[in-house]
Amino acid sequence: MPNRNLTMPPRPGYAPGPAKAPAQRLRPGLRPSPPVQGGYPMRPVARDEGGLRRIVFLFGLAFIFSTIAILSELLYYILHINTYVLYLVGLPALLGVLIVGAVPRTYRNRMAWYWTGFLFCILASVPFSSWTGDSAAFAINYIRFDFPLLFVAGGLAMGWKEVRSIFRTIAAAGVLTLITARLFARNTNGRLDLESSGSIGNPNDFASHLLFVLPFVLFVALDR
Repeated sequence: MPNRNLTMPPRPGYAPGPAKAPAQRLRPGLRPSPPVQGGYPMRPVARDEGGLRRIVFLFGLAFIFSTIAILSELLYYILHINTYVLYLVGLPALLGVLIVGAVPRTYRNRMAWYWTGFLFCILASVPFSSWTGDSAAFAINYIRFDFPLLFVAGGLAMGWKEVRSIFRTIAAAGVLTLITARLFARNTNGRLDLESSGSIGNPNDFASHLLFVLPFVLFVALDR
């Protein structure tokens, strides 16, 4: 008897097509399981919510760069005029955060609640500070410029590509800070004072700022 397990030769002019996966048979009310890659289910890629979210994200990148590079203080030191660059890029970014729903998206992660709790700790410490006026000014500036970065970076980025864009933006701000230090830093008793900035002009603040941007610079340098 002929062996039925033998493969028959293909007919002339016949090309086998790709094998089709069997369709999932679902009971009513059930959703198909996500595709699996490398043994782990793949998360669906978030869809772009139109061109508006992309524009808001670009304003968010500009806001991140201006805030971390202390760009407004640098321009004021060079031009001797207030350019209001943070307001020009920050207000559209924050308005877009509210429009595209980035706030509830941010608070889906527990770390956002921790960051908000840190803000309440700052506010609670102001009345008990030795220098109440300076502490209140610090808290106000933190709310105006630093805390909104939580929603810009945590709520607008939808996908690893946009997260990498934020990393590159922070790295670029760090490079600008190094260039600024090269041009406008002075050595005072073995420590560097940054003349062009009042926010990070102190040697301790300047060193902390450099430590903050260093991981992002290394990420860009080592990224393939």
